[in-house]
Amino acid sequence: MPIFAVMGLGDPNLGDKVKEQFPNDHLVVAADKWFVAEAGATASSVSEKLGMSKAQGILGIVVTVGGYNGLAPTNIWEWIKAKGSAGA
Repeated sequence: MPIFAVMGLGDPNLGDKVKEQFPNDHLVVAADKWFVAEAGATASSVSEKLGMSKAQGILGIVVTVGGYNGLAPTNIWEWIKAKGSAGA
């Protein structure tokens, strides 16, 4: 399943939209930063679901996760592994 990094740009409504649109497939990484996963999705379709358009006006950026590395709590790596291999 593809994973996307969602980065807020200070919009207070984005967190609620993430929870609403991806209730079982999101992980809070930090304040106004999430990972979301959805089978068959694209960065464009995720941003549309979250209201990141001129019409809806929610500010943020969605990036498809193609690789990853770094230092983070174990639960983040476990979530990425579980969601990334789901449906594979």
